[in-house]
Formats: sequence, structure tokens, C-alpha cells
Amino acid sequence: MTVDQKLAKIGFNKVYEDVRRVHYERYDKKYRYYHTVCIERRSVWNEFKLQSYDENLIDKKGIGNTNVALSTTELKLFLKKIKQKEREYTRHRMWI
Repeated sequence: MTVDQKLAKIGFNKVYEDVRRVHYERYDKKYRYYHTVCIERRSVWNEFKLQSYDENLIDKKGIGNTNVALSTTELKLFLKKIKQKEREYTRHRMWI
């Protein structure tokens, strides 16, 4: 079973993927919000970053995209996905 299949099993649907980024979403019916997870390649520090947030939630200061925590299982799966993306990006850069 692939990482994407395991993430789909726990509710995260892949919205977009390319060499530099992956975007997942999951709707939480209990609390009625969209949990968004983005894995993106940062060109400045030459590394991938992981963001977990609700893009529709706005806090008291008017700042959107409030962070949402990940469980240990979710975090391990996303870290595996980051490692896959690093290998994929390295192979891609070798052929440019």
C-alpha cells in the first residue's frame, strides 16, 4: 500500500501534486472544517516544508490559515511523503 493510499484511507484526498509540491484536503464532519496539508519545496533553504491548517478559519486578529495539529500516525505518513518528494526532486534535478 502506497503512502497516498494510506492517507486516503484516513481521509486525506490528494488535490494537487507536482515535483515541488503536494496538496491534501480532508473534511472533518465532527467539527465542520477543511483540514489542508501542503508539502512544498522551499527554494531559499533548499528543503521541503509541511504546513497543516484550515484555510477558512480566521482568528481574532483577522489572520487566516490557522494551524491544525496532526496526529502521530498522520505525521509519520506525511514525513514518508516528504522523503519520497525529496528523492523525486533529486531525480528531476539530475535531468535538467
